[in-house]
Amino acid sequence: MRMTKTILAMAATVAIAFGSAGDTAPFLLDTFGGTRVAREVETITFSTVWDDSERVCVAVDGVTLKGATAPASGEVVWNAANAGAGSHTLTHTTYTNGVASKVETATFEVEKNNPEPPDPVTSDPVTDVVAKQRYPWNGLVDITCKVTGISGTTKGLEFSVEAVMPDTGNARRASHFWVVKDGTNSTDLAVHANGNYRLLWDARADLGQMRHTNMVVCVTLHNPAAHGNVQLWAGGPYWATTNIGAEKPEDYGYYFWWGDTVGYRRENGAWVASDGSSSGFSFNSSNAPTYGKSIGTLKSEGWITADGVLAPEHDAAHVQWGGSWRMPTKQELVDLNSNCHWIWATKNGVRGYVVRGRGGYATASIFLPCAGHGYGTSLNGAGSDGNYWSSVPDSVHLHYIAWYLYFGSSYHDTDYYDDRDYFRYYGQSVRPVQGFTE
Repeated sequence: MRMTKTILAMAATVAIAFGSAGDTAPFLLDTFGGTRVAREVETITFSTVWDDSERVCVAVDGVTLKGATAPASGEVVWNAANAGAGSHTLTHTTYTNGVASKVETATFEVEKNNPEPPDPVTSDPVTDVVAKQRYPWNGLVDITCKVTGISGTTKGLEFSVEAVMPDTGNARRASHFWVVKDGTNSTDLAVHANGNYRLLWDARADLGQMRHTNMVVCVTLHNPAAHGNVQLWAGGPYWATTNIGAEKPEDYGYYFWWGDTVGYRRENGAWVASDGSSSGFSFNSSNAPTYGKSIGTLKSEGWITADGVLAPEHDAAHVQWGGSWRMPTKQELVDLNSNCHWIWATKNGVRGYVVRGRGGYATASIFLPCAGHGYGTSLNGAGSDGNYWSSVPDSVHLHYIAWYLYFGSSYHDTDYYDDRDYFRYYGQSVRPVQGFTE
């Protein structure tokens, strides 16, 4: 196996966002119902015409923006950028003969991504990449590289390794590699300073017993938290703010059968592989090799670990996003369902739930869109229900089901099986997590 090098630019940014860019429509209570994601500056229209009253008072969180004085109609501005993340209540009160005659309320959601982006880096932070297989061949590949493009602190940037298949050109993200520090293989992939680095990659664990020539090994830097993460309860994991394959919280993203790491997007009424390797995919039992296998078989074949969760190379979150991202466990989905306040809402026209922490975490939230599920060549339930995989197979219907989170407008729960028979070959969403429940 002959290895060559490829240098890729690293670009990772996280911005503070307040709703959709370019959304300039005024917030009209007479035509609005539910929750709206706030723009950085909100223009609020008020009027006495709605109920033939005399005066209007407009307030946010009890703070008056416009008192019950003339004029009786017009606009006021609320600067959401200065408000804390979370829900903010707008109250529009009209008065007749000095008495409040009608009170209407609505809710703004203010979101701020966390954490901040890393410091800027130059276009080629990783150079001089050399990859050599060990001889005699034992599946291990030694990789050396030089990091020179970092400016300032890296704030948690980590190495990422990909292998580009010479026959298809598809990239396979490496899950089994380490940074060699003082002769020890370390799982700490963080780049703390410029300099020379050595990585050790177990190619056999990632690629199996395959032989390739002219393979391209890519070494890049990435920010493992660039997708944004939020902790929703004390001691809990950090939840990603988007699904895998989504650019915004309300995007559906990719759909995966249980144990799949490629993912499929909906395009022109068909399922297309996220890496472009196939089109016209069907979510059925013959296309999902984890379906019909007992827990013992899943372990013996390497699908799950001794702890009973998907192995890193079969964990969609880890393979797609790298770093410390992973799929949530069954218990973490149970805790998400029970520890948080669930608010049925619409975000930029997409139905779903705002899932908000309680107590000291009441200002933290994520949005879970109703992405539906893939069945055969169809997308079912989009806009009405959501289905999110865990990394854990069930222990009752041993060969067929895995634990997942499901919800609709009037319910939300975790289960491995219900009257809808959500088998492992169904295409469902994945919401990654970081860290472990304490």
